[in-house]
Amino acid sequence: TTRTWLTDRWGSMSGIASVAACDRDPQVLGATDWARNFRSDDGGKTWRETQSHRLSDAGELLGTGTTPVLNVNGYHIHPTQPNVRFLSTMDFWGFASRDGGKTWHSPPLPRIGGNFYAILMDPAVPGRVWAGGSAFHDIPLKRGQYKKGRNWGGIVRTDDFGDSWSWDSWQEDVGGLPKGLVSGLVLDPESPVSNRRLWAAVFGQGVFESSDHGRTWENRTAGIAKEHLDLWGLHLTADGRFLFALCRNGGGAVYRSADGGRTWTNLLSVPIPHIWGFAVHPSTPDTILIASTEALTNPQEPR
Repeated sequence: TTRTWLTDRWGSMSGIASVAACDRDPQVLGATDWARNFRSDDGGKTWRETQSHRLSDAGELLGTGTTPVLNVNGYHIHPTQPNVRFLSTMDFWGFASRDGGKTWHSPPLPRIGGNFYAILMDPAVPGRVWAGGSAFHDIPLKRGQYKKGRNWGGIVRTDDFGDSWSWDSWQEDVGGLPKGLVSGLVLDPESPVSNRRLWAAVFGQGVFESSDHGRTWENRTAGIAKEHLDLWGLHLTADGRFLFALCRNGGGAVYRSADGGRTWTNLLSVPIPHIWGFAVHPSTPDTILIASTEALTNPQEPR
């Protein structure tokens, strides 16, 4: 074997952290663990890493347009343009690719903080990406424990594949959205392209909705228990009927809304702790899959 950059990796390689599939081409996949970024073009039969390669033992990295070794929260593939991809990462905020993950570039540092936890790609505008982030680092690895004094963050948007940030939620004309860690983002694909309807999960504060492209926001947290406000992700079903909000703390919960977030109902009669993955069947939204790191720790409890 040969010495590689993996001997000096950042982060843990204890397991796969995220998997993404292209909506239009199931052969196109992306995956990450807490330190590496992979791609597959044959439905997962073969994979290759797309990090930088070591140039010498002195520590230099070969400038190949790939990514450094880092903690990756998610691998995101555009729903209609599979060559457009985005990584949500710690410290380096994010990386964008326009060639299917062969090469990557890092956008400018946003003022909301250098850690991205949520990525939302506009299905009708390939260059438009919304990102939720914070100054606080490694919330997933800390199981949601954080110092409230550092829980500042927000949303940014790029309209040019990450070359620049054209908007952020800290602008003076934006109202109603707290300056907090944004852990989930979804949009209504039926809303006007120039005036998107958006939902955002703000860690510790609940769900917020905007009907005017992010300019004003309203709290949509009715029905979510106080101990479940540390939300970790939002999901909108393909038909737009149901909105889901996930919580890892307070025992773990999955909330569903059938009225755009105005009211919520917890679907779990038995809490599922530390929810890491969530999926809804695209044609039968009553079929839900949940991945948990500790769902089987007590086999006496039904899951």
